[in-house]
Amino acid sequence: MKLSILLSSAFTFLFLFASCNREDQTVDAVTLMAEQVANYDDLMENAETLADQYFEEFSGRTNCPVVSADQPRGVFPVKVTLDFGSTGCKGIDGRTRSGKIHIYRTDSLLKPGAQRIVTLENYKVEGVSVAGTRSWQNMGEDSLGRPIYSVSTHGGELVFQDGSSISFEGSHLVTFLEGSNNGILEDNVYSITGAANGFTRNGTLWSSEITSPLIRKFFCRWITGGVRNIQINNSTYVIDFGDGSCDSRALLTLPSGRTRVVWLRP
Repeated sequence: MKLSILLSSAFTFLFLFASCNREDQTVDAVTLMAEQVANYDDLMENAETLADQYFEEFSGRTNCPVVSADQPRGVFPVKVTLDFGSTGCKGIDGRTRSGKIHIYRTDSLLKPGAQRIVTLENYKVEGVSVAGTRSWQNMGEDSLGRPIYSVSTHGGELVFQDGSSISFEGSHLVTFLEGSNNGILEDNVYSITGAANGFTRNGTLWSSEITSPLIRKFFCRWITGGVRNIQINNSTYVIDFGDGSCDSRALLTLPSGRTRVVWLRP
């Protein structure tokens, strides 16, 4: 399983709908928050994907980035560093990165208690500064024998070239409901619970809490179930992601109690 991909859909829920009155227009604040959190998570997820990729390769056979490790392959704990240099270099995806990604693993993440910590140091992607630490820990199994991972993000921040910034903090639990031990990604199903908070680019404070576990199926582009509450400016918005169907439809409840069908971008 690739841990770096598991949370992206939990944070990414951009809405497509037509505003027809003033109340609908207040949803712009939710959309802005969603877009900016998605921006952060996309860049953090990409850093984690690179971390996984080069951790597995465990070699310095590339000049962008330069890969180094403080232990031989298979020896734990180990710290692997991806160094993109102070001036930056362009990867095979065409993006220019600079700074460093540090990956610390105490053991194989398949083992209970093992941790993986990804920390960014002076890291930039296309001139946008990305900061933060994301930690995964294998918490063992629940009463049904399903693997559980805790996931936390601390000090999450994007600083744009105009000096504006967004921030993000989050703490979640990921439970593998199906397909965790067979090595096949396509049949993975997992649930996500937890909460997050931060500031948007215009300084608005937001917070969110998953009140019914979000259900993510690897083969589906969207969250297929669960409920998330979002609070902005003392107003609460509720997003119901559906009944298990693999589609982009969700139901948004406004602070007034009125509901809107919204369509989620993948």
